Amino acid sequence: MIKKYFLQAKYNLRVFAITPVTFFKRVVFGKDPYWKQYFWNKWAFFPKELLRMAKNRKTIWIDALGGGEVTQIYTFTGLIKSEFPGYNLILSTNNVDSFKFASNLQALDFIFDIPWDISFVMRKALKAIRPELLIVIDQVRFPVILKEAKKLGIKTILISAAMANSYYRSDYWARPLVYGFHRYFDFIGVTEERDKQAYLSIGATPDKVKVTGNMKYDENYIRISEEEKQRLREKLNLHPDDYVFVAGSIHLREEDIILEGYSRAKRIIPNIRLILVPRYMNAVSNMENTLRRMQLDFIKWTELNLWPVLKDEIILVDTFGELSRLYAIASVIFIGNSIFPRDKFALGQNIVEPLLHQQPIFFGKHMNKWRNIIDELKYIWNGLQIETAQELCDGLATLQRDSDLCLALRNKCREIVERNKDGITNNLQLVRKLINNHEGN
Repeated sequence: MIKKYFLQAKYNLRVFAITPVTFFKRVVFGKDPYWKQYFWNKWAFFPKELLRMAKNRKTIWIDALGGGEVTQIYTFTGLIKSEFPGYNLILSTNNVDSFKFASNLQALDFIFDIPWDISFVMRKALKAIRPELLIVIDQVRFPVILKEAKKLGIKTILISAAMANSYYRSDYWARPLVYGFHRYFDFIGVTEERDKQAYLSIGATPDKVKVTGNMKYDENYIRISEEEKQRLREKLNLHPDDYVFVAGSIHLREEDIILEGYSRAKRIIPNIRLILVPRYMNAVSNMENTLRRMQLDFIKWTELNLWPVLKDEIILVDTFGELSRLYAIASVIFIGNSIFPRDKFALGQNIVEPLLHQQPIFFGKHMNKWRNIIDELKYIWNGLQIETAQELCDGLATLQRDSDLCLALRNKCREIVERNKDGITNNLQLVRKLINNHEGN
């Protein structure tokens, strides 16, 4: 109990400390409309449009904090809107990139930044919107909203939830865990059996936890037409016989190995083309410096409309939301946050999205969250796991000349995807059951 109050007080003090600074920076002197509304949303001073919507119709509130959570609700939100057309469908998120990406989800009626996780703020937000159902996607970072929703009699559900291995011991989970966040959910739908066991190990009751699948396996979200692929290839000046290497979600320091491995492979595979996609946009300038230091020609994504791409130029993607389409034109993929882990839990980046495109995927050894998947891929060919630039170079060369190996890897990707395709349907059934039960009461 003492730890709970300490962690919440620490959170509150941080919020109160930064508020005067952010008010002057973003509201008084700021010019960006997003950051102005961000400030007010964080204190639950919502736009009149949202308040009017909430007053006139019932509301389903989805909380998807980051990009990985937002991308997996593409089809899910459309199905909810189709099944419950009389409801508002609103989304809260927690950063500017996710907010912008969510703007592409046509089923959503409103998008806003989740308020501060402080009791009086969350209580105000929930009373203003008064949702029939609060749906949390994948990760729980803010336990107070769940506690306050429970007090107000609002149904809550966590779906597509992952808690593999012991990574719930991360600092990110400290405050949710001391609250016993799982107690506030009416139901928890997890991605697989090991996630269920992890939730049970922290005290969740067995009758509330069920394996319902992973909504990251959303083929509708990643599917693009052959015409769109062709337009993208033309935009990037990619020829039909080019060997396209997409390095996605790259974290700092990983670019050194990627670029050196690519440079060595270029001597063996003259038609190889590299598309480098940082995980965070604030890493772009560092990667630019690395490219210049290594004397490699490159063009940034935001410069593509200014002049044509030269044949040997590396394409450095400096905007958010392009990666899924780029995976669709890849011959081979590397998934980041796997050579140098971001933290001690070494979870690795989401491998599902590249997996859906059914092309060979390289990765480092730090992929703890996705261990089951990578073990299946490594069973086909252990060379997919790399640690050095030379290993990457050798792997690229092997796949480029061994079409039978590539086919075996594609088939394994297809098999894994097929096994996990029911996640969206299963989670939609949970939502349907909760809403129908609530309406019947």
